[in-house]
Amino acid sequence: MPAPRGIRRTGGNAPGSTCPAAALASEVARQPDALKSVFAEGAERMIVSIADLLPKAPSARDEAVDMACRMLGALVLVRAMPASSSLGRELLATATERCAEKRDDLKQAATGREQSRTSWR
Repeated sequence: MPAPRGIRRTGGNAPGSTCPAAALASEVARQPDALKSVFAEGAERMIVSIADLLPKAPSARDEAVDMACRMLGALVLVRAMPASSSLGRELLATATERCAEKRDDLKQAATGREQSRTSWR
């Protein structure tokens, strides 16, 4: 499965072409609370956007938080590695694959629940 836009290996070391949260998180941590609040609002919007792409379920927000943390963590680590790093490629590939697998599992579970509901009718 190809990496999502902004997650490709070449983007890991290309400032301005990847997720700004991954690029700026360590800098924002040293800033006043007012700026941290703006950053938190952006993180919240990102989580909501991810949750909106998942099947509607009580766990959608938790899953979105997990996916955001997984991908941001991978990007932060990759940005600190040389572009030629095989570990960097492995980190991005694994994080991307796990997020896609989780998304597919959630979709399959949602489809199964829907089929169970219709079979009882």
